[in-house]
Amino acid sequence: MEQFLATVCTHEWNRCQDAGRSFAEGARLLKAEHPNEAELIDAYGARFHEMMPGRYPARVEILAELRAGGTPLYLLSNFRPRPSRRRSKRFDFLRWSVVC
Repeated sequence: MEQFLATVCTHEWNRCQDAGRSFAEGARLLKAEHPNEAELIDAYGARFHEMMPGRYPARVEILAELRAGGTPLYLLSNFRPRPSRRRSKRFDFLRWSVVC
């Protein structure tokens, strides 16, 4: 895994997705460069949600209090504008924010 992350799905490659490149495009480029790793590249994308840490209950509690008090909530993130169904289910508080 360490070798794969150091040489295939590198920090630099991930930064390009964070900057707006789609995973599909990033994966296409990687597969052209590392054809023997195509299966692992696909697994990386399919299982990305497993790499995200869980909720921080104290922070979600603060958000809930702010929301209950009518404070507008905004989300600054490199996620897509609308969270995926899987992410919304796991992190339901993401739906509380205003999307600009």
